[in-house]
Amino acid sequence: MNRQEERAALILDRRTRALAERKDGQGQTQALRALIIASVGSNLLGFDVAEVAAVIPFEGCARMPVSDPAVLGVVGRAGRFYSVIGLARVVTQPAGEAGGPAPAPAHLLLLRGSAPHMALAVDRVLGRFDLAGDTTFDLDGQWVALFDPESLRRRFGRASAGGHP
Repeated sequence: MNRQEERAALILDRRTRALAERKDGQGQTQALRALIIASVGSNLLGFDVAEVAAVIPFEGCARMPVSDPAVLGVVGRAGRFYSVIGLARVVTQPAGEAGGPAPAPAHLLLLRGSAPHMALAVDRVLGRFDLAGDTTFDLDGQWVALFDPESLRRRFGRASAGGHP
């Protein structure tokens, strides 16, 4: 199968799925959710765009003496300090168990919310997608899990009081 045939098959598959999701023949489908999709190890995670203030390249961070190995350090951005949390250390197996060292993070997701500010280090940001689902989403045959930053706020600081920058 050449590239054009593969593309045509993919489009046909998407249309078939869209038709199958229709209810009572009315074309009503589940509401779409705007997500920023990032890879962390072999996982794809979705972050609600309302939770993310910015996506920037990861160029390193200043190390801090902390006891939690998931905290990589701190970065400064627009007059704020962000604690950098390595999501690979939070959601995947330790490097020794996974069969080798984890790749270096390529991007930071700067989260909205009140202090303490957090930045999530991810392997790679794939982009912004509008997907149907509640907690899991299908992105071209790959499953995406919705990631709730509140769990990290409870672990590494206080919960957000709804204050967005």
